Amino acid sequence: MNALIQTVSQKVPIYCVYQKTMHTPLALGCITAFLRSYKDGALLQHYEILPDIFYSWSQLRAATEHHGQGIYLFSDYVWNQDYHLSLTDKLKKAFPKSVIIHGGPSVPNLEAAARQLMNDHPAIDVLVQGEGEVTLSEYLEEFSVTQRKHHFGLIAGITYRDQESNDICVNIPRDRAKTLDHFPSAYQDEIFDHLNPKDLVAGIVETNRGCPYGCTYCDWGTRQKIRIFPLEKIESEIEWIAKNKISVLWISDANFGILPRDLEIAQKVAALKKKYGYPKQLFVNYAKNATKRVADIVSVLADSGLSTEGIISIQTRDQQTLNIIERENIKNEKFDDLIEIFRSKKLPIASDLMLGLPGSSLETLKADSQYFFDRDIKIKIYHSQILPNAPMAHPDYMKKHEIQVDDEGFIRACSSFDRDDMVLMQRYSEIFTTLLMFGVLKYFLKYLQLEHKVLASDFIHRLTVQVYGEPITKYVAIKEVLNLFLLKFDQRAQSVEYNWRLMFTSWKAFNEEVLVFVQEQFDLPITNEMKWVLEAQENLIPSPWKTMPKSFDLPNDLEAYLQQMKLWTEAENPKALNLKPLSSFPPGKLVVSDPNGFCNFKFYFRLIYNIHIIRFELDSNLRVDQDRATFVYEEEGSILFWLHRFWSVIKHRTYGRKHYSGLGNLKRAHK
Repeated sequence: MNALIQTVSQKVPIYCVYQKTMHTPLALGCITAFLRSYKDGALLQHYEILPDIFYSWSQLRAATEHHGQGIYLFSDYVWNQDYHLSLTDKLKKAFPKSVIIHGGPSVPNLEAAARQLMNDHPAIDVLVQGEGEVTLSEYLEEFSVTQRKHHFGLIAGITYRDQESNDICVNIPRDRAKTLDHFPSAYQDEIFDHLNPKDLVAGIVETNRGCPYGCTYCDWGTRQKIRIFPLEKIESEIEWIAKNKISVLWISDANFGILPRDLEIAQKVAALKKKYGYPKQLFVNYAKNATKRVADIVSVLADSGLSTEGIISIQTRDQQTLNIIERENIKNEKFDDLIEIFRSKKLPIASDLMLGLPGSSLETLKADSQYFFDRDIKIKIYHSQILPNAPMAHPDYMKKHEIQVDDEGFIRACSSFDRDDMVLMQRYSEIFTTLLMFGVLKYFLKYLQLEHKVLASDFIHRLTVQVYGEPITKYVAIKEVLNLFLLKFDQRAQSVEYNWRLMFTSWKAFNEEVLVFVQEQFDLPITNEMKWVLEAQENLIPSPWKTMPKSFDLPNDLEAYLQQMKLWTEAENPKALNLKPLSSFPPGKLVVSDPNGFCNFKFYFRLIYNIHIIRFELDSNLRVDQDRATFVYEEEGSILFWLHRFWSVIKHRTYGRKHYSGLGNLKRAHK
């Protein structure tokens, strides 16, 4: 390492590396700002911190050839660590005198895991574990001393290779900073000023660090005291984002609304929106139990015209699973209050479910998804992944709950389900998302539930087994429709294939097979009422052949009929309800419109950065979530191009990068 520093006047270049994204690389910005300010700029005597963020191997190679070999800082997360490790190996091979340092949430704190990472990647010289500002500064300070042997053993919070023996040395962990007042702002210090705002969709801001909860799957800083940044720092950062016309403000707190001052921050965002017209969307994780304060924050944001989603992370409602993951979940009555708050403001509300938590099963997944279907709450289903610094990653915890993972850390089995169960749950989640989140059968399944007491979760479970079980010759049209939404999409082919497939999808054949499925699986006769409800549902599917707006006469008032879903959600025993049959309602209308241009073959598709809520079905008077959300930026493409771009994100974040085919003998195993 000493070979990098030859004279006092020759500064060592520091390179910041981060896989290219559409948001500001906040962690590297915080690190860089702190390095510049450390001991009144003492490190700047020895180092030249290059202003650019390096995204690719070609950039790194060209910059290194120009500035010389130096120190390379990688900020690792689950979505970029593999990419960063591949760059690391190339760097060390091409520039053997380079010093490569990895930090970030995906750098493991556990000694065995840290050693394994460095053994697997000999190119890594140092791991910075936990908060990196002070740790990295102390390391660089020691590294800059050229007259004596480095004493890295005294620096808390790092794992490193000894210069002489090449042994891996693990130092004691570093305590988190007690206060954040002395941490400078990357925005105020002009760290991001060289970035082109047109390349950014989101600007990220931290208003605090830490989380008081103890969820075992999370590495946010469980059971930690919340430490706050000064308000003036936060306000200036938000103003930087607004002045630079960046569409999305992403406040990366664990529980926005947990502190009284969060309302003041929301008011500042609203004022800046009025002054600059930006940001257009706010993305936060709301506090779980601060109902009144969240209500006030939502009111401020809604009145200012900001688009936001109420993401209330539930993960699961199963009490046994909640106990195992040590999560103090939001109380049911609190969640119902939050639903009413967001609905009254015409704002969308969404939640998360985690697939494969220890203690969970197919039945808990069905119960969870049924709960949200009944309330018309959009959900995103994530496949549980063992994060390296989460309590769940501890070997004792994994052994106790018999957790098995794949090579990417995704849970494949545990004491409450086996690998076949997991595949079934994955397929169930896919079909749930297609039929309900994309709206392919949403209203028909509501009708089926109210009229015939067939739960949506039971329908999807049986359909999963039939379509993805043993080879079948029936339900071919249903499977084709599912494949239309689920097949891997090649962006290089643009969207022509999928547009044509959507245009020529036989919805008539699909509807006929759905009716046969209902008849065979639930012993219900096929009726004319079922047929016209399915036809009404089909009218909400985008197609280039359709002209909008359009109104359809219905034999009965389906809109008024479906309002009985509220009675269903409030009843202790919904199946015992004496609901009015659809046939008892007077004639009605279905009014359909396409304000987003979904029926155009080619158009500028307007995207919302946060994608909990899928915008695919056409607008109609049947929708419960008639929200005020707006689209925040535009890119050229077709509806299926962006549909599959969305789905590729969901597939990666929910199911990893592996694809699963077939469910073997699921019919026999899950009758």
